[in-house]
Amino acid sequence: MSTTTEAHQNVDPNLAYIYSNIGSTYYSKGDNTNALDYHTRALQVRQATVGPNHLNTAASFNSVGLTHYSRGEFDLALQNYLAALKIEESNNANPAATYSNIGLSYYCKNDFQQAVVYQQKAIEARTSALGPDHISLAGSHNSLALTYFSMGNFTDAITQYGNSLRIELAVHGENHVDTATTYFNLAVAYSAANQHDLVLPNHLKALGIRQAVLGQTHPSVASSYSNIGNTYFASSDYQNALENYFNALKIEEANNTTPNVNVAFTYSNIGATYFALGNFEKAIEFHGRAAQTREATVGANHATTATSYNSIGLAYFSLRDYEHALENYTKALTIREATLGLTHSSTGNLYSSIGNTYYSKGDNDRALEFHLKALKVIEANKN
Repeated sequence: MSTTTEAHQNVDPNLAYIYSNIGSTYYSKGDNTNALDYHTRALQVRQATVGPNHLNTAASFNSVGLTHYSRGEFDLALQNYLAALKIEESNNANPAATYSNIGLSYYCKNDFQQAVVYQQKAIEARTSALGPDHISLAGSHNSLALTYFSMGNFTDAITQYGNSLRIELAVHGENHVDTATTYFNLAVAYSAANQHDLVLPNHLKALGIRQAVLGQTHPSVASSYSNIGNTYFASSDYQNALENYFNALKIEEANNTTPNVNVAFTYSNIGATYFALGNFEKAIEFHGRAAQTREATVGANHATTATSYNSIGLAYFSLRDYEHALENYTKALTIREATLGLTHSSTGNLYSSIGNTYYSKGDNDRALEFHLKALKVIEANKN
């Protein structure tokens, strides 16, 4: 007998079980380095004891793949998932979970065509094993819908979200958080498909469920109010937009005693709505709050902070307060030049805004200077 075979016979197969449990525990703690170490040990023991084509070996390949996936190592994740799939197929086991893992990995690599292939296989395998109305199919349909959405195929995304909703309603009923999430996803897909009459009803259904299940002050309820506000804003119904944004703000401020990025977005939405209503003073107030909150959370040099200063500048410009407009445009420009570069289109837009402000002040030389900078940006981005 060879030395290698003798070594394999001396390996305690229970080690694989223990290694796997340790790996899973490290994974749950977010320690992917140690998780990978122990799942790899479990894989090696199983290959040496039960053999390379055993379903337990496939399970270890899946665990190693999942850990690589969590580390953002999608090619290595795929390598292990595909190894697991080969074993499962040779044993006539149902590979639905592995198909799903492979599809998700391809999705994260932006290979949407391959993601669709494996997500469809996952649906077929789960339907074959569990029937078309099993709750696990809802998740599979949602995953496929997201991939179609990312491809810009909104019609098929809506179909898949509809499949998911049908199952969730049958299994969970109307008042379940997963059902609310699917209503939200449908609303987003309908918006992207320009079926605007179907957007608001689905957001309202999501809101109603979240209020009933999670309570009036849950962050998800605030999110629904913001989505409804966005929908009203898109249809130029600014008063209803404001009402919903303020509902969101009330919840967010109650749940966050320190500066929070979600609060900043709501301030910004309110500022944009007041601007659309022509109330530039109120627009300045809320864009100013957004700027202060963003400086305290994401930092003074973040792109969203620049966006707030740009919005403040535009409101001052609309009031013909050109000095304050320039002050805020310049703050935004400093950030964009540092973070995006001199030839980015967003930087170019600010050059134009500053040029227009100098022109409005009657300072034609400075206006020309910035308009020429804007022109250079356009020329640099021609190709």
